[in-house]
Amino acid sequence: MRKILDYIKFLESEPSMSLRCAYCGTEIASYSAEAICPFCGALVNTTDEELKSHSTVYDLLLKRYDAFKAGSFDSANAYSEEIINSEKKAESYYGAAVFYEAASDYFYNNTNYGIYGYMEENAANKVKAKEMLTKAKQYFYTALDMCKDNLSNDFGYDYLKFTIELRLKRIGDAKSSLDELSKSSGSQFAKDYAKLAFYVEAKQFKAAKEYLEKLPQYNDIWISYYAARVIAEMGDYTGSKRILEKILKVAYMPRAQALLHKVEEASDI
Repeated sequence: MRKILDYIKFLESEPSMSLRCAYCGTEIASYSAEAICPFCGALVNTTDEELKSHSTVYDLLLKRYDAFKAGSFDSANAYSEEIINSEKKAESYYGAAVFYEAASDYFYNNTNYGIYGYMEENAANKVKAKEMLTKAKQYFYTALDMCKDNLSNDFGYDYLKFTIELRLKRIGDAKSSLDELSKSSGSQFAKDYAKLAFYVEAKQFKAAKEYLEKLPQYNDIWISYYAARVIAEMGDYTGSKRILEKILKVAYMPRAQALLHKVEEASDI
């Protein structure tokens, strides 16, 4: 497994290019021509210029992302609906699902136990969180069905199918999809990343650690995030925290922020 300083060093280095995610609109400071989107986890290999030239919802993608980061969740969700109405594609439903899920997490966790009495605000947040999570799951499953209908055997849709199954904790289905991906002629980087993601999300941390030791030294933010999770599971909270703090300086990644919070709680650092 790469040393912690190796991850720190690459995260402190200058990215070689900028990519733009076609699923959620995130601009990615990338270290190669392929990356995993820090926000939504999709495989990204398009520059901003390339996406702008062929996407009919480019402006909406950016407006939604900006609205979400500003905390305007209702506006972000409205943009999601507009994107879906414009393009009924697996990418559109997946992107919408990710934003609904992220908004749900915000409302669910935004609980103030200092409020006395019935705590109506907290109750309202819980209701809103549940509504948004229900919508997220609906859209994840819609995107999943579209990926299953992928008659052209497009690697991007096969990879997206695996990603959705992993997000939905359908571990058995994700393993079957991973096996199919490994036999395909798609991106080796994506296949290697998918295997690592599977090990970690399936909580097979020993296998993940062993795989990280054999993995090529990809300079990718998600691989660094998974390394931080494995390191934390091994009990090295200080090392995990160092990597996560570096990630959050170069990327907007809610999962890294959430993990950092857990690591700090577990270690009191």
